[in-house]
Amino acid sequence: MPSGGWGGAAELAHDIKLLSDGDTTPPPTPWIAWSYVGFFAETSPVNYLLIDTFRTQLRLDAITLHEDPAHPESWLRDASFDYWDAAKEAWVTATSLLADAAVHTHRFAAPVAAARFRILLPWGAVGNVRLAEIVLHGETAGCSHPDAAARRPVAVLFDEQDEVKNAYTVPDKAIETQFSGAFSGGRCLALKPDAKVGPVYRAPFGHTVPNWDFEIAETPAAGQYRYLRFAWKAAAPSTTGMAVGVGNVALHAGKAALPSPTHTPRKIAETVPAEWRVETVDLWEVFGRPVRVQSLYFASEGGGMLVDRILLGRSLDALDAAQENP
Repeated sequence: MPSGGWGGAAELAHDIKLLSDGDTTPPPTPWIAWSYVGFFAETSPVNYLLIDTFRTQLRLDAITLHEDPAHPESWLRDASFDYWDAAKEAWVTATSLLADAAVHTHRFAAPVAAARFRILLPWGAVGNVRLAEIVLHGETAGCSHPDAAARRPVAVLFDEQDEVKNAYTVPDKAIETQFSGAFSGGRCLALKPDAKVGPVYRAPFGHTVPNWDFEIAETPAAGQYRYLRFAWKAAAPSTTGMAVGVGNVALHAGKAALPSPTHTPRKIAETVPAEWRVETVDLWEVFGRPVRVQSLYFASEGGGMLVDRILLGRSLDALDAAQENP
């Protein structure tokens, strides 16, 4: 349960599987420790229950809440149901959850599609939550990245988005967003010298990026891809090796800088580029089988490296068109 004002999160008191197991028997105690309720009341006016499928798009048209009929003081009479617009990187309200009953269903004015939702609790913290079941009415719809979900011929993995920056927020700041000297737009990713970086670990998904579940195919259909394209350059004359890791393969220039011991080196350039250079890699040729891209790794040797405008394309023509019209 994240807190918008405090910036932290409270662990729920029960196994979250109870909210989707088909049993509408409420737990014997509330979902939130009372100490957190008091803390939220004093420090955070914005608090919510987060529902995150991480990388699977859901297309929903309604929500039903089953609450504890024995505790009407806990019913969510004035909450709202929001979804995360991954393209705009903003919360959008799907519907208000006005109710005065233990079981209440709310249909949306129009279907919503997202991978992240929240039940925004009443302003401040005026009580606890005693939900028995949350029912989302709809269907799964594949990869939740906005470009893949829209079946676009090119998916932008990184250009200006904060989502990717947040996925690589590591304690030692081995990779950061740089706001000068970008290849495209106003920012690029900057890797420190002799760094090895992957996405932050998120249980139970591992070292993966939210919304990334791109299908690589030999003959891509709509929503599938084959080619990876990115721009990179050495950040200093001392840089002797650079790599971008996809799956278990490290695509490298110069020395074989490996993001991890499990990566197999595959040289795509003899030397590291001193100026921005665009690389295009046929991922079907690299892997020879269908794979899914759920993360990218980066490594530098000697000096640092810069990476920008990372794209997946259904075809080379589609990538060329995107390069001409960024």
